[in-house]
Amino acid sequence: MANPYNPEHSVQEEYGDLQPNNSYDNNNGPEKQRSGIVGGAAIAGGVAGLVIVGPIIGIVGAAAAAGLAFSNTGKAGDVARASGDVVASAGDRARDLDNKHGIMDKTKNAASVTAERAKRFDQTHHVVDKTKNAAKFTVGKTVDGLRFISEKLNRQNK
Repeated sequence: MANPYNPEHSVQEEYGDLQPNNSYDNNNGPEKQRSGIVGGAAIAGGVAGLVIVGPIIGIVGAAAAAGLAFSNTGKAGDVARASGDVVASAGDRARDLDNKHGIMDKTKNAASVTAERAKRFDQTHHVVDKTKNAAKFTVGKTVDGLRFISEKLNRQNK
């Protein structure tokens, strides 16, 4: 397996995804790459934990993966660093695409337009108020039903 801390050789390069990147300046050197790998490992571990078990385990998974990537020199550390390298590389690619095509700005504009349309639709049709009222009604009927069941059970036990 490739050493993910070696700026001359990345995990993706080993599997043919990327061309070698031999141009490291002060802003993109091995230390920045290492922190990107650790951060990427944290993201990968967090997402895996979140998807598999839930948010608490997601946080634990993020911390564990970052710790493994940073300090473990065995197979677990290699796996954590490799996943971190993949995530960091994906982040770099996404940043490059955004810089080239302005994806974030377009997404923000689309979200803003959608939010404004939703706000106007709600003002016309009162969707939020109707939803609140339906939720209150449902909760009220549920509580009434639970009280009824509780009273019946209490009468039977006496």
